[in-house]
Amino acid sequence: MKKFITLALALVMVCTISIPAFAAETTPAVSDSQFSAWANVPDLEVTEATLSKSSDPLVRSNSDYLATEYEKFQEMSIDELNAYIDDISASVNAAETRSAPQRITIELKAAWLAAAQAAKLAGYPCAAKAVEHSVLGINYTEDNGSFAAKIKTTSTFKSFLSTTKSSGKTYNRAVREFTKSDNADLFYALHNATVTLNKSGSSYKVNVYDIFDFALDNDYSSLFTTLVNNWAWLCQNTGVLNKVTININFTA
Repeated sequence: MKKFITLALALVMVCTISIPAFAAETTPAVSDSQFSAWANVPDLEVTEATLSKSSDPLVRSNSDYLATEYEKFQEMSIDELNAYIDDISASVNAAETRSAPQRITIELKAAWLAAAQAAKLAGYPCAAKAVEHSVLGINYTEDNGSFAAKIKTTSTFKSFLSTTKSSGKTYNRAVREFTKSDNADLFYALHNATVTLNKSGSSYKVNVYDIFDFALDNDYSSLFTTLVNNWAWLCQNTGVLNKVTININFTA
């Protein structure tokens, strides 16, 4: 039976460790039609066939559990997602659970998926999608989708495209950073992305490539500390996440 996984970044857990407070994130004002398009990030269909492509053997062998938990998340509020994460924290810290490392890993993955769903509810669908794929160990590829819709509006991309056109180049490649002020969602989803332009007729075929490695990037803290009550605990468990590639293709 088909099960679907659509997660969104955001964790909320009761933290016993003091952490710095961060100001709430703000995103550029957009029209209702723009937001509707951007929020429609392609869902990851969770089936045996899909999860068989995961680089993570635990995901492949526990697909039923992860898919079932995901379905529950779709009906939860951010507060309920936080409560779920709190329950996972208590379970992981229980003496009887510590003797079962694989069970701990799977439960931690579920907690991260809950956090991703919270992020999506908070208005960060692209960042949530990146975390979701990282949890499941599945690379992300998109053709003319919601990531592309956001990328096209950024000053970073528009400047690179304009410069390439003005120079008359038919091919150009460079590393570009999407800043928080330009688009907060992309800032959390893409870091030092490689943007490649190939002229095709009167337009350019565009590829945006990045490696999403949550454990190596501290920028996420300012997003999650505002969403996840138990962030200090959760961020100590990034080892259950996988390094995945993100490929965005579109025409501009």
